[in-house]
Parts: sequence; structure tokens; C-alpha cells
Amino acid sequence: MKEAQRSQSTRSGACRMKTSARRDVAALMYGGEKRFFQCPGVAGACLRPRRTNDRSFPEIGDSLLMDFGHSFFAVADGSGRSGGASTALLVKFDQMIQRLSGHDPLQAYPAEKVGDIIRKIEMESESILQTISLSESSTLTGILIIHTDEGLRGIVLHSGDSLLFQFVPGDELKQMSKTNFWMIGRSSRLYQIDDVNIPPGTIFVLTTDGISDLVFPGSTGRDGCLTKLLGEVGVEEVPERLLSKYDVSPLPVDDLGMVVLKPELLPFVGRTVMMSGSTEGEPLLPVEHG
Repeated sequence: MKEAQRSQSTRSGACRMKTSARRDVAALMYGGEKRFFQCPGVAGACLRPRRTNDRSFPEIGDSLLMDFGHSFFAVADGSGRSGGASTALLVKFDQMIQRLSGHDPLQAYPAEKVGDIIRKIEMESESILQTISLSESSTLTGILIIHTDEGLRGIVLHSGDSLLFQFVPGDELKQMSKTNFWMIGRSSRLYQIDDVNIPPGTIFVLTTDGISDLVFPGSTGRDGCLTKLLGEVGVEEVPERLLSKYDVSPLPVDDLGMVVLKPELLPFVGRTVMMSGSTEGEPLLPVEHG
């Protein structure tokens, strides 16, 4: 009954953006405050600027993408040399997913066809990486959700030190991304493209490395606190609860972008949301929000 209520709520357009920034700025642009996005039962996201006295870097170089219509979700962390690098990268990869021949997010594929999609992503992503210079370097961590005749599967796209976690109720939180130093702009291919199973109830957490500046209790640690929160509240509430409890460091902190996703209800929403910095010249995407 709860799942039926959630799906009805999602269809009725309950997804919303929460921000203390100016409301007359294009939805893609960042106004210098924490921003949160909530889609009940499906996804939650946040973008928090860095806190530092060093003005040589933009206050936020992280970006995040939630393309519900094409079942693609990603975060990126720019190096700081080009303020819009992370956003431009996510736009390119989202456009690649949209034009990916043979991928229909609402179609159930034979499970063996997932390998064909992975090979297409490998070829297309290498073409994208050839267009990105060292000055535009960025991390990339994303997941494409695929419906198959054996259930949901995910294709992980990853380079750099951003993170992807998978939480399955009754099991331990698992890091699915392999931390590395293959920044986009410095390598000719992605470090990791993997196929992962998605059991019922699965929740994914995609986050930039700014999560390392949150202050978690030593007895529980990051993974323990995340696991507890994921089991207690709806996915849409997790980013805001996480920051309200653990974003308390008095020291300078890095910027942070995070997406928390429960993929089971994705067919009920069809919007695209991009959240990023307000660097002049960043490309704009059509963005819907309530």
C-alpha cells in the first residue's frame, strides 16, 4: 500500500527543489547556499558549497544529474581549473545516454543484452573523453538503470575518487566504485564500467569526495551512519538529514554533491534535474522542478 501511495505521489508531480537561493535564477544555476531536491520514494539530492577562505577556486565545482526519463544518475567533481567542467561533462554523458542506440528505459531487455549496452557505452565514452582537455578535468560517477527479464540491473560508469554505494536491506553497505586517480581529461577511457545486480529494495548513494569532510561518530563511522539513516527515513530525506546531523566541521571543507536513489519507481517520473555551480558560461539543460 505504501508503494502504491508513493507511486501516485510521484506521478502527481510531488518532486520539489528546496533552496535558500534566489528563486528567479535558472534552475540549473547555484545561488551559493545549500540546495536540496526531493522526489518522494524515488530520490533525494543535495549540493553544498565549500567553506574556505581560499578564493582562488570557485565556491562549488561539483555537479549532479538526475535524468529520470532515461534512468541515468551521476555526480561529478571538477578540478577547479574550469568552474563549469563538471557540468559540461555531465551534459555530454547524458546526451550520450539519450542517443544510445537500442536503449529504451521502459523496455525489459533479455539479461544477456546488457553486455551489448556496455560495449556501446565503452565506445561512446571514449569518443567523449577525447574532447576533454586537462584544464577541464573532473571525476565522474554514474549509474544507468536497465530493466531486464531477470529484474533491474545497473551499469556503473566511474573515474576518479567520487563514490557509489549500494545498500540492500538486511545487508551491509557496499562501495561499488573503485577509487582511482583516472580523472576525466587525463585518461582516454573510463576506469570502471561494470554491470551490477539490483535486488528489491536497493538504494544507491552517489557522492563526491566532500562526504569525507562530514563529521561521523568514531564508533559508527561513515558507513554505519549511512546504513542507519537509509534504513530509517525515505530516500528523499537522506541528504538533508545527513547534512543536518554531520556537516558540523569548524574547519574548511570541500564542496559536496550527493544523489540518493531507489530505482524501483523510476518509470513513474520523466524529468531531468541538473544541479551545479553558478559559473558563467555553463551549458543549460531544460530542467523541471516544483
